[in-house]
Formats: sequence, C-alpha cells, structure tokens
Amino acid sequence: MLAVLEGRPAQFAVNAPSLRPEDVEFLEPFMGLLVMLGKLATQLAQDHVRSAEISYRGEIAERNVGVLTAAAVQGLLEPISDTPVNLVNARLLAQQRGLEIIETRSSTPSHYTSLVRVTVNTRAGSTSVAGVISDGRANVVQIDDYELHLPPTPGYLLVTQHVDRPGIIGLVGTLLGEADINISSMQVGRIAPRGQALMLLSVDESVPPAVVERIRQAANIETIKVIKL
Repeated sequence: MLAVLEGRPAQFAVNAPSLRPEDVEFLEPFMGLLVMLGKLATQLAQDHVRSAEISYRGEIAERNVGVLTAAAVQGLLEPISDTPVNLVNARLLAQQRGLEIIETRSSTPSHYTSLVRVTVNTRAGSTSVAGVISDGRANVVQIDDYELHLPPTPGYLLVTQHVDRPGIIGLVGTLLGEADINISSMQVGRIAPRGQALMLLSVDESVPPAVVERIRQAANIETIKVIKL
C-alpha cells in the first residue's frame, strides 16, 4: 500500500501486473519512461491508433516486463481516454477500444544496454518513439528516424518538423517570446544538414492555437504540434 501511495508499482498485486522483488530495482526506473513514450507516440501519430508494438531490446528483454507493457498502454490511452487509466485497467481499456497490443523482445543489444520502443500504427502510417535509462534518468533517444536526447519531463512540448535551415530556431524562439511563453529546453534531430529536421521545445505552458498558426506561417513549418506529457 505504501508503494502504491508513493506512486511506485505494487510488488504483489492480484489484479494488475506486478514486479518480482528481484526485478524492482532494475525495472522501476523504466515505468515512468514507458508512460511518457506512450503519451508521445499517441500524440505524434497522424491518425487514430489501430495497434501498438512495445519492444524491448538488450538486457531488459530478459526480465519480466508485463508491468512495463501495461505502463506503455497507460501512456497510450491517457491522452485520448475519458476514463482514468492505470496499470490495472490499461489492457482492458485497450481491448475495449479495439487497440491491438503486441509485445516483442530481443536480447541482442543495439547501441544501448537496454532500449525500449513504442510504435503505433495508423491508417496514415507508423510513429516510433524509443527511450533508455542512462545514469538512472529517463531519456527519449529516437523519434522515427531522428536521433535526439530528451528528458521526458511532465509539461508541454512544441514539436515541429521542417527543413533544416539557418535562423529557424531563432525565429520560433522569438515568436514564443513575443507570446510570453518560456522555453525550458530544446532538442533538434536531423537526418542530414539542411535536410528534414525535428525540433522539440519544452515550454512552461501550453501554446495557444493562434500562436501555433503564427509559427507555422512565419517559419514555413510542415508539421507543428503541442503535446502534453
């Protein structure tokens, strides 16, 4: 009971995925990361999510990851569900929505000792978000083909996809400043110099639609979204 009240997973739950005592220390940091990856994936998707794949690669694939998959599903559903979502009801709510959940594992490591990925599939295509735990801290390290390093802290993200060119970061920052919106951090991933780029700005408050549209037109941005984590 104390663990649950402190926001930590229960070790011996009857009606929810639980952590074995030997797995708690290793897996617990991934709980918040999976929730955030799920929230990002759902809100970045271009259409209604029809299915989702939760994949584990490296050392984490050899652990009991049922509770982590439930955390990812919780994150997927929270932005779109009118019903409060938690580890107990996440899989049931997904089933009721017709959302297929696939869990895959590979013990072969990639660039990281343990990497987790949430991929959502829609009629418009797929969106993939991957993350790791580094020095005890969660980080988003990839969105689709873009490499980056983003601590998934609660709050708001302004996400833009555009052609990499001089001055665009300053222009977007200036427009946010004129709207009295403070930027707390920034990450930019790009496929190649002056090619397609993805920019994520952590902001202290949500960006009003009028400001979003002003940025879109002034900076000639292809895609721009406000995401709540």
